Amino acid sequence: MPAAAAMHGAQGHDNAVIMAGTEDGSEECVLGMEMVKEPAPSLAKLSLKVHEIAKDAQNRNGLRHGDYRQYRQYCTRRLKRVRSLPQVRFMFGKGKGFVQKELTPELVTSASHLEIPLMMAERAWAFAMQRKQETADAPYRVRRHVVTRLAKAAKWSGDLEALCLETADERTCLEATAYCAWMSGNLLLEKEAWREALDRFSTADRICQELGKVGTIEDQDLFSRRVEEIEPILRYCRYKLDATASEELLEMSREDSSAGGDLLAAKLESVVAEARKKQASALDSVEWRGKKVAVRSETLRVALVKADELARRLEGGGVSPGCEDPKPGQYLKVFGAYDDALGTISQETSRLQGKGGGAKMEAHRSELEGLRAYAQHHKLRLMLQRNERLVQELQEKRKAGGGGGERDPVGEVADIVHVYDALLQSVRSMVANLGGGDDENDDIAELEDELIESARADEARFRAFRCFFVIEAFSAQQKWAEASALLGHTRTLCQEAAEMLDDDDPRAESLAELDEMVQGAWHRTAANALLLKSKQEAALSAGVNGISIGGGVHAGACRWASRPLQERLKEFDPVGGGSGTAERGSKKRTYRIADFPPSLQLVPCKPRLLDLAFDELEFPDIDERAGIEKEPEVEEEPKGAAAGGGGISGWVGWALGRSK
Repeated sequence: MPAAAAMHGAQGHDNAVIMAGTEDGSEECVLGMEMVKEPAPSLAKLSLKVHEIAKDAQNRNGLRHGDYRQYRQYCTRRLKRVRSLPQVRFMFGKGKGFVQKELTPELVTSASHLEIPLMMAERAWAFAMQRKQETADAPYRVRRHVVTRLAKAAKWSGDLEALCLETADERTCLEATAYCAWMSGNLLLEKEAWREALDRFSTADRICQELGKVGTIEDQDLFSRRVEEIEPILRYCRYKLDATASEELLEMSREDSSAGGDLLAAKLESVVAEARKKQASALDSVEWRGKKVAVRSETLRVALVKADELARRLEGGGVSPGCEDPKPGQYLKVFGAYDDALGTISQETSRLQGKGGGAKMEAHRSELEGLRAYAQHHKLRLMLQRNERLVQELQEKRKAGGGGGERDPVGEVADIVHVYDALLQSVRSMVANLGGGDDENDDIAELEDELIESARADEARFRAFRCFFVIEAFSAQQKWAEASALLGHTRTLCQEAAEMLDDDDPRAESLAELDEMVQGAWHRTAANALLLKSKQEAALSAGVNGISIGGGVHAGACRWASRPLQERLKEFDPVGGGSGTAERGSKKRTYRIADFPPSLQLVPCKPRLLDLAFDELEFPDIDERAGIEKEPEVEEEPKGAAAGGGGISGWVGWALGRSK
């Protein structure tokens, strides 16, 4: 490039035309771009691989060794070539004929139009990074220039996103949104706006993660690398934020309660659903039990593709080294996907019930039954995988000591037994789902026999482990007799399961470990049972020696045992028993709390008093001392005179009355 043109590109506007040669070749003009030729541009949706174009241009033009100047010059040359394409013709003119034009959605008729704002953003970003690289000390003037160039890049990326929302398909819109979020995050990062930068980079990271799950292998690798580039920036922003604010922001991004988050989730879901439909169009049949089963329903194809994709992602994430175990929520998503597929199969089966019973209908019903068994088997297999990991975690937690706090040995073992119950239920359902073999096809019958034998071996193995942990539960409760009774049964189950498995089977190693644990439990149980028996015999002997014929206390008994508790409330019972000088814990003694039946005691009754002298006493008159005046006494007539007069008049009255 001429020096004058380079100076003009450094000091002029980003949309200035810089004359340059075409030494890069015309093939770079359409590299990574899909040219869409539609008869009706107003109705067609354009497609542009934004990240592929940008990344490939960066790798081919200097950024492999950090030469931002070379990449900026390449962006200028490519802009000139794109603007001069016959299907674009978006030129500003030269000299006095220069006319500023604005790229609007009405002018966008091909994917090349969308490449103009993309290259403008890339050129401004490359210029900013060049300025930062050239000045190590970064004075204020240079830093201001860097911020200005990044603002230009963010502005052009926003224009690209706006044009894509109006003219492009959903995937292109998502790529443009991720690109705009990444470019805006660079600007906010330079301004040290950590919270806003974290928000924008999180949006770009999430979109790239979701886009990396669909599409071709090249697309998945591209977006995986983009995610790896964004992750250190996210960690740096979280470091700059305080712990409380960072956790609050991450929780908000997980919830996605804003309208923008809902729209973003809807777009991601639509893109993923579209990719699954494309995969489902190629799914004509599934292989089940040695033969291919046709999948006729489009809805059922999409459901099976979704379930199998989630299952592969789950198993790939959990089995690959260095990856964490899948979370319970991931298993639930897979189970839900297989439930949806089983529900679709049930609807198809119900739809065929009212139709005839011809050969084609019977074949279709047989296909649906095979698909149902296929989905059910894969769901049960993942349930076994989930529960086996859960029981391993419980066993490791039990060995480590319960994870802090007060331990409950019986509860810990009971949880493990419950998980083995669920495992037994799942493996029995799997055996019932597989059914018997097909005599007409020896290969299918052999495959079925292998699947059924493997499931039955798992059933015997789970029964042996469950029986062992039932023994552990009895041992935790010190029920040694019950534990001893189950030990022989456990060893029998362990031997039966080992006979069903090959020597090189990984499951045989767990049975060998179980056999060692059973032997250790056998010795522990026998020793504890013998110790308990000796203690019981010693206690019985001590009790017999304390019995006397007279019902009293043995002569060797201590004085505290001779009286009930009611009679010695103010006395202290020594722990050792025996005598007051006995050592602590030397021997246990049984103290008397109360007599039964209660002993009888004499109780004095209340005395009864007979006061015979009270009626004969004459007390002195104290009225004069008390000041009480007495009434004068009236002389009464003699009783005899009154009686005589009354007697004569009485006789006279009687005589007169009779005479009348």
